[in-house]
Amino acid sequence: MKSLVLVSVGGVFGTLLRYFLGLVIPDDRTGTLVANMVGVALASALLVLMER
Repeated sequence: MKSLVLVSVGGVFGTLLRYFLGLVIPDDRTGTLVANMVGVALASALLVLMER
């Protein structure tokens, strides 16, 4: 159940990030690239923290 909640929170955060980046950066490709890079960085940090 904890994993489901974490995945849901991550999905909501990612969706909101993409929406707000779309407002700030109107070019679709640049906004998507930035959102993906931020998402990968956050996921990597969370995985490292969860392993400890």
